[in-house]
Amino acid sequence: MADLRIRIDGCRPSFVPRARWVLETLAEGMDRVPVHVDGPADLVYAPDAPAEGVWIPADPAAQAFFDGDGAFPAIAVHRARDLTLLFAPTHPGEPVPGDLVASAFYLLARWDELRIAERDRFGRLPLAASAFGRIAGLSLEDPPVEGYLQALRAALRIAPPTTWGVALTHDIDRIRRRTPKGLAGIARRRGPRGVAAVLAGPDPWDNVPDLLEAAWQRGARPTVFLIGRNAHPLDGTPRRVYERERAAIAAAVRAAGAEVGLHGAFASSEDGAALAAELAGLRAEVGAPVDGVRMHYLRFRYHETVRWLEAAGARYDSSLGFSEAPGFAAGIARPFRPYLVGEERPARLHLLPLAVMDTTLHSHLGLDAAEAGARALDVLDRVRVAGGRAALLWHNTYLADDRAPGYGPLWGDLLDELLRRGAVLGPAGEPAPPAPGARLDGRRVVHLTSVHRPRDVRIFHKEAAAAAAAGARAWVAAPATPIPRNRRLAAGWRLARAARAHDADVYHVHDPELLPAALWLARTGGAPVVYDVHEYLGQTTRTKRWLPGPLRRPLALAVERAERWAAGRLDGVVTANEDLAARFAAAGAHAAAVTNSPWSGAFPAPEPMPDAPVVLYVGGIGPLRGIDVMRDAFARVGTPGARLVLAGPGDPGAMPDGVTALGRVDHSAVPGLLAGCRVAWIPLQRHGNYDRAVPTKLVEAMAAGRPVVASDLGRMGAMVRAAGCGLVVPPGDAAAHAEALDRLLGDPDLAARLGAAGRAAFVDGLGFESQARALTTLYAGVLRP
Repeated sequence: MADLRIRIDGCRPSFVPRARWVLETLAEGMDRVPVHVDGPADLVYAPDAPAEGVWIPADPAAQAFFDGDGAFPAIAVHRARDLTLLFAPTHPGEPVPGDLVASAFYLLARWDELRIAERDRFGRLPLAASAFGRIAGLSLEDPPVEGYLQALRAALRIAPPTTWGVALTHDIDRIRRRTPKGLAGIARRRGPRGVAAVLAGPDPWDNVPDLLEAAWQRGARPTVFLIGRNAHPLDGTPRRVYERERAAIAAAVRAAGAEVGLHGAFASSEDGAALAAELAGLRAEVGAPVDGVRMHYLRFRYHETVRWLEAAGARYDSSLGFSEAPGFAAGIARPFRPYLVGEERPARLHLLPLAVMDTTLHSHLGLDAAEAGARALDVLDRVRVAGGRAALLWHNTYLADDRAPGYGPLWGDLLDELLRRGAVLGPAGEPAPPAPGARLDGRRVVHLTSVHRPRDVRIFHKEAAAAAAAGARAWVAAPATPIPRNRRLAAGWRLARAARAHDADVYHVHDPELLPAALWLARTGGAPVVYDVHEYLGQTTRTKRWLPGPLRRPLALAVERAERWAAGRLDGVVTANEDLAARFAAAGAHAAAVTNSPWSGAFPAPEPMPDAPVVLYVGGIGPLRGIDVMRDAFARVGTPGARLVLAGPGDPGAMPDGVTALGRVDHSAVPGLLAGCRVAWIPLQRHGNYDRAVPTKLVEAMAAGRPVVASDLGRMGAMVRAAGCGLVVPPGDAAAHAEALDRLLGDPDLAARLGAAGRAAFVDGLGFESQARALTTLYAGVLRP
């Protein structure tokens, strides 16, 4: 970032450190590094106009206000040059018409909270008693400080911001709907049928993995705030259940790649030592840094809590907001360092404004789902205009609460609309650094599978190779020829007994059919057993054509629960994506995601884009993989000389002219096939697995620098959009697939740009090297001395 030279002249001595802090905050809001100087400056805060630089008039009367005990500088705001000022403009004809530094200090330092004694029953400054309730024209939803930033950018000729962000946050207050009090309320509102609906299936508020999935499918990671000290009746409920399950919830959050934060307990907001102990306790329980805090019931006291958080080592807080209405409680729509009045310095942490909260929209304002969505987007659009960043809060209870119909689907709708408007969605704090990996020198790892081939891509080429690269000796115990379905269970026992002969340090089991044998190995083998979850077992069971239709759903539920139960009794679980890892971690397993990315070394710098209009599909061939759509769509492709190459097992049946089916190909041939195509095609159809999948074929196409035409399915669609590496189309719309293929085949420049964007995203961290580190870290965590 470029420097911004700042000079302060003729300022009251008591206000100098406050002015320095405000001007530094404004400089950082313009993406500039503040540098205080005594000579020539870009920005000058002084009573009189300088010879050079942009002038902010310094008003001695405005500065003197802060030496007194007054709570409000005026009964109404002053408007000048489209700016909202709290002190009368001294130079209305100038580009900066008045002392916006004094106005910004009042708002950013929450001066009203310092001077007003009134508090509500939760110990908070009420909105009606605050400056936003008492000063006419001061709008909570129109942050004045952002207006100051806009005016200064224009005067300094600094380009307006081009990005903006929304921090996705969740407070976990209640984790059970099926409590006596909850069921009694449902019975009053909905009668016995309502109670029966809640009692059917899992508890609807035991849903943190669902909350994580909503963001993960859209390529985002949220922050989940957990109460760490259940000492008050209003803390996380049911209290004993919450305390018992908190560690598993935190593990699920981390397995999903999301951030764990502290939801400061009710009593901790009144005691700095208790708050520090609570933060330290949660860090110990999580086994990782916990940097961010949001106080329960927003019991955040700017002039006390900030000091306590700083002393406890927190890096940020996101409690700054009013429960009564959405908006910007400090008049700014971006993170900033708060000011410690009395110590006269900025704090060593940041405050992230809490702009919108579900309970505000529903409980305080009484808005239905449609009205709530519109209001939320209106407020967050102010963040977009400002190029700022603020927090959006959705409780897990609002995903499934009969008292707030429509608020569950509204969460996903809000995320989709924010992405359409260009928001960068992510956690409140910085993402956790990736695991460094671990050495496994001399260790022996045995992989067991009765379903997959000995040289299966995931098992042999990736996971076994990762262990070997970390110094281990790795074997794959697998049948040389496919085993019929009805013989796999027995084959699994034979494999398990044979595997014990290797005297392994880790047994890595890959098939649900092997779970009984895996449990036996865990009890008798003397070494940890890790289970690898390649797919959503419940979803795939629902699609098995050899199962009678009426049995598929109940059997799917049964096998899914049995799989989670068994996996929880093993030493570790490896999953094919973060969503699965979160679900197994929430069930008590030691889980880590290891996705099916290719090794970076398999894809060196991409080959030039070929002249021939070749489309490539790699993978199994069947209806769910999109063969019917491919058949229909490719017949509509109008690009002269277009060819489609199918590389994978399965019979495509009758296909249009220009289609070549290679059958099964060795994994080592894929880079060469991709180098010879102009477009990679991924026409997967809707299925529980594919909606959540990050297909290997997508990441391989990105690695090869080839653009994709992909079905718009959950995680895959979000990933293509985020990377800008291709075109997404409705899964079953053959005409849309054909149009997208023609567009890329007919525009080599566009194809090259999208391919290059995919390659850049791959190089940025999608290679299997990072997944290998996650795998070896898990091995090291389960290994016994």
